[in-house]
Amino acid sequence: LPNSNTPVYASNTIVRTSNGRTLIAANALNDTISIVDLAQSTLRDELVVGDDPRTVALTLDESRLLVTNRAEGTLAIVALDGDEPELIASYAVGSLPYAVVTNSNETAFVSLQGTGEVVQVNLANGAILMRMSTPPDPSGLVLWGDFLYVTHLWSGDLSLIYLPQKQVVRTIPTGQDTSLFQSFTIDPTDGRAYLPQSRSNSGNIALTYDSAIFPIVNVVDLATLGLQRQARIALNYADRPVNMPFSAVVDSARDLLYVVNAGSNDLSVIDLRTGVAAGHINVGTNPRGVLLSRDGNTAYVHNMIDGTLTIVDNRNLTVSDVLPISNLTIPVDILIS
Repeated sequence: LPNSNTPVYASNTIVRTSNGRTLIAANALNDTISIVDLAQSTLRDELVVGDDPRTVALTLDESRLLVTNRAEGTLAIVALDGDEPELIASYAVGSLPYAVVTNSNETAFVSLQGTGEVVQVNLANGAILMRMSTPPDPSGLVLWGDFLYVTHLWSGDLSLIYLPQKQVVRTIPTGQDTSLFQSFTIDPTDGRAYLPQSRSNSGNIALTYDSAIFPIVNVVDLATLGLQRQARIALNYADRPVNMPFSAVVDSARDLLYVVNAGSNDLSVIDLRTGVAAGHINVGTNPRGVLLSRDGNTAYVHNMIDGTLTIVDNRNLTVSDVLPISNLTIPVDILIS
């Protein structure tokens, strides 16, 4: 495993600058990114970047923002070091790009759901430097040292690419009934990965609303690459009935796991020492991204459908503010449906 001090770069719908002052979100419904001044709690800019932006990442020097535009198959590059953010390039990268991660200023990795591969892109000219085939529907990406971890949306599997070999070296199944796996988080202090997923109960011939699908967080030991079934968190027991856990972030110092549930519009805060909820917080519509402040005292939840950012005070687990960050322009009837 990489050293516990090795930075972890995880794909997300939101990203925060290292100084903690700025947060940037991808607005899939509006085809824009929003740049939020966290110190002033205001929307600084909203910029059109392409069709259906899904995830964002910053280059190492934070001078550029990378955005995957899923519907148009492009990686957009936004310059952030001028007076105003500027879209400076849009590279065709392949079919249905979903996640982007990078730990450099020169290249980035992009998952392509349409062709089942991860590509490495030259950020200067858009050239594809490397293609790595994966199992179907590669979605979320986490980069940790020489290892690139890939989620698979519908199978629930987790693949491991060893970058010096430029290929998938292991795929970890998480169960035949597991799916909706678009991102995950790593605790670098103990090498554990926390996988927000959903388990289907299609074999039940007497399905009811509360027995059809179950929200879980699977746990993988990255040292042994083994699924830790005894550590699995059943969110409907640990917290309360929730739906579609979609993104998570771990607070290693406090042993807390923050899980946003896109289907039930809430945030589950799980105490990893006890396996039960330390808090449950209602947020906006369809939350798909979550980040913590540097000191861990604040959680930022990105609500995709209503275009807001919910700010949670983690000291008392209450909502401290809700910021509108995107001026939704789609018709109301489409939004409601």
